[in-house]
Amino acid sequence: MPANVTLPLLALWLMMGICHISPAQSLTPLLNISRTSEMNDQQTEGLLFFDTGDQFIFFELLPPTQKIEDEATFQLEIKKKTINQDRLKPIWQQSVIWNQENPYRDSILLDNKFASGNFELILLVKNKQGEVMFKNKRGIQLLRSGGQVIQDEYYDEKINTEQHLTDPEKTFVRKYDLNTLRKNIAACIPISVEGETTFITDVNREKNPDVLKRFFYNFWYSRNPGNPEAEWLRYAEKLNHVAKNYGTGTLKGYETDRGRIYLVYGEPDELVRLPNEKNALPHEIWSYSRAGGFSNVRFLFYQPGMVGTQMFLLHSTLSREIINPQWRTFIYTDVDDSSQMTHRALESFK
Repeated sequence: MPANVTLPLLALWLMMGICHISPAQSLTPLLNISRTSEMNDQQTEGLLFFDTGDQFIFFELLPPTQKIEDEATFQLEIKKKTINQDRLKPIWQQSVIWNQENPYRDSILLDNKFASGNFELILLVKNKQGEVMFKNKRGIQLLRSGGQVIQDEYYDEKINTEQHLTDPEKTFVRKYDLNTLRKNIAACIPISVEGETTFITDVNREKNPDVLKRFFYNFWYSRNPGNPEAEWLRYAEKLNHVAKNYGTGTLKGYETDRGRIYLVYGEPDELVRLPNEKNALPHEIWSYSRAGGFSNVRFLFYQPGMVGTQMFLLHSTLSREIINPQWRTFIYTDVDDSSQMTHRALESFK
């Protein structure tokens, strides 16, 4: 337990649901937030207020008293504070790579995706199956300038493979055998929602082709009840595109970062390839006039090695994707103020 955590305070956190004790784990990682990088104004209850002049939410994760399984993942997200919070899609989301041995500190930029209101920063600790083992929260109250309103976006209800009663043997899915169904369903994961993702992740365990046919039909019926086959064929064309352009010897096109972004948000309005920019690793800038419900969205991919063609998503302007304030240090070997005119990404990600 961290030295500054007393037993009464621990009891308070437990009652508030800020941390949980389980038989396998004596204490989950503690989540703290602050208005300053020194973390000197933490509070353990209520809402921490951020005024219009505050540009960042600073947060830290304190190690648990006993290390959680090595394959555990740590996910942070910000959602509105509401009774329907579990169904709400996060406004901001980020996965954290953490050894659980030392405190982890980072910050969240309060840019124009946020509006005034009450929110919660949520820490989700998941096992290797993607199941939530622990959840910690901290309350946030934001006051932003302007009258921006956040449009609530909800996850679909958990998918039931029996939800649509049409006999799949009378539809387009009848022509697919077990292996083809598994491959087709696995390729749908970039655009799947929460309930669907769970099924798709374990698709290779399902040996009943009828179950797979019904799921596959329902997946596309939910997106285009009038013509689910046409919707699948349009997506299949995109799969062919990403396979040809972004697939590697070890990864299918949809498993790569560029392939996933293409499938989720479509073809970019502008694609700038910079394979030989001075003092820079090869990188690409994808720009969308609108994506994910936001305007003027950009993605930055880079190639960390000089062998091969695979690029990784390094930075973006979209909260549900990666936002990396240190992206310059990954791409450039020599960046100063005078180089702004020669480096395209510095202009795109001001």
